[in-house]
Amino acid sequence: MSAVWAALALLTAASPGVGSGGTSTREGQAWSVVGGRLAGSGANVFELRAGWPGASVGYLHGLGPAELGARLGFTYATEGITSRLGPGGKFQALGRLRLVDGDVLSLALAFEPGLTVAADRFGLAGWGLALPLALRAGIAASSAFGVGLALEVPIWVNLSARGVTLPLTAGVGVEYFLSSTLAAFAQVRMGPALRLDGGGAEFALDAVVGVALRP
Repeated sequence: MSAVWAALALLTAASPGVGSGGTSTREGQAWSVVGGRLAGSGANVFELRAGWPGASVGYLHGLGPAELGARLGFTYATEGITSRLGPGGKFQALGRLRLVDGDVLSLALAFEPGLTVAADRFGLAGWGLALPLALRAGIAASSAFGVGLALEVPIWVNLSARGVTLPLTAGVGVEYFLSSTLAAFAQVRMGPALRLDGGGAEFALDAVVGVALRP
């Protein structure tokens, strides 16, 4: 994975961006779900996703080089950790910052803090704080098809048991634009989830499909 990101860094440096002064050969759409292109100033994006570990609806509003929004979801595994099953919910604030917006390649930094609640095997509610930080890269393969790569550290603080879990995950996503305003996408991200209280490591998985609308 490190070699892939090194190659992306070299390609990004070589790719002329918007306003570079060269002739633009910009590929893809003006926005992305799985990559690093943001909604755009004043634009809104609505999304629906479902899979593991749950289903959610989300909203993003473009603010120039950044975008802000919120996501509300139902879950059946806490933070995608396969050994922590149980019904629950999650509310997140969404924040993304554009780093690079090239003709083919894009990079963005995402921070999506949220509050989680889930029932344990005894039916008791357990509260948590999610603090996921991610670096996302996008490759516009054509006018309708895009690929995304992500490195994410979705830190989770168990407020009820006073423990911290540190997942280290990597993933890939694809998106297909049915039109300039509607996209279908799929993403998968996985990796070890380290329990910092000495409880060893678990496995974290996030695999979803969805649709997004930018009217």
